[in-house]
Amino acid sequence: MKKLFLFLFLALLCYQERVSAQVEWSGIADVGFTMGGSDSKFISNGISNRYPNFSLMNLNLFLGSQISEDFSFSGKLLYAPAQYGYGSYPRLVFASVNYDPAGETFGFSVGRVLTPFGLYAKRQHSTENISFLPPLVYGYFINISNTKGFWPGAGDLAINYGSDDVGLNSVFQGGYQMGLKGYYAYEDLIDVELMISNAPVSAGSEVKNNGSISGSGRVSYKPVMWANLGVSGSYGSFMERTGENSVIGNIQKYKQLTLGTDASFAYSYFELSGEYIYSSWTTPKFAKGAFVKIGDTYPSFELVNHGAYADLKIEIPQVPGLFVAGRFDRIWFEPVQNVVWDLDHDRFTGVIGYTWQKGVLLKLVGFTQTNSGAVDLKEDGLAALITVSF
Repeated sequence: MKKLFLFLFLALLCYQERVSAQVEWSGIADVGFTMGGSDSKFISNGISNRYPNFSLMNLNLFLGSQISEDFSFSGKLLYAPAQYGYGSYPRLVFASVNYDPAGETFGFSVGRVLTPFGLYAKRQHSTENISFLPPLVYGYFINISNTKGFWPGAGDLAINYGSDDVGLNSVFQGGYQMGLKGYYAYEDLIDVELMISNAPVSAGSEVKNNGSISGSGRVSYKPVMWANLGVSGSYGSFMERTGENSVIGNIQKYKQLTLGTDASFAYSYFELSGEYIYSSWTTPKFAKGAFVKIGDTYPSFELVNHGAYADLKIEIPQVPGLFVAGRFDRIWFEPVQNVVWDLDHDRFTGVIGYTWQKGVLLKLVGFTQTNSGAVDLKEDGLAALITVSF
């Protein structure tokens, strides 16, 4: 199947000129060098290992086609070997049919669409993201699995995202989900996005087989031209039915509630933005190779975690194209009966960037990452990358 997908993908590229009248293409490519601390792995600090690596980090190909006056198609192919492993293949991560009636301020999209939740999903590409990594609340894989629930060993042995069960993000870093999304804009003041999907914001699965649906949304308010304030929410069943978890009965009762606030301020040469996200889970527990059972029942556990980050970007007016930026980043977990169920993490990131020419961006990124565990994990990182938009 992977080889067939790659063949069709290459064939489509070969015939690009033939269909260029109907389909518009663009892209973003990130090529760079990364190096991490001795305990680096993708699911904790976004770097696959501690060794110096030169790689094609991401290749995003965007396509769009105007079907009629009101209907259009949008999509994105992603090739990310640094994320999915070097045996990976291009993935159709975004594909939607859009209804945007002419002259109206509302519309709908159906398919695999961009989640309305939060701020980062709309700024995930390296041209908007000051770092090459998502914030911890989006990028750190916690000890909750969509097949096992609360699993203290998530990611301890299996570390390959995309093929192994490594736990979930509090909010899925990929930013796309299967569902139906609608939007409404009131002048340049208020924007509303609502979505019905297969799963809440932690899961990026294309198919959900537990018989439930989830909801998410965001309302943003723009009081002045240089400020935007938003609130988001998501609720739904995060677990997926498997043969292993069939013993615990109805998995629809295991829910994730996620609430968030975000703000961005851009004035003159300065930009400040950030988010706070609260996530509450009702979940079973998986330990020592089996679901925890008390008597004849499988108890539910109530877990809570938080995440927040703030980005500051300053353009240097004396050198056009040059900027410096920083991010303070934190994810933390409320103990359950005085027991810590995952490790709090803090990350400080520094960035120097330069727009060399139109469509060519250079960035040097360094970060230091600490955690609350008894062992001081070496999870710092460094990256130098060139981003080309075409």
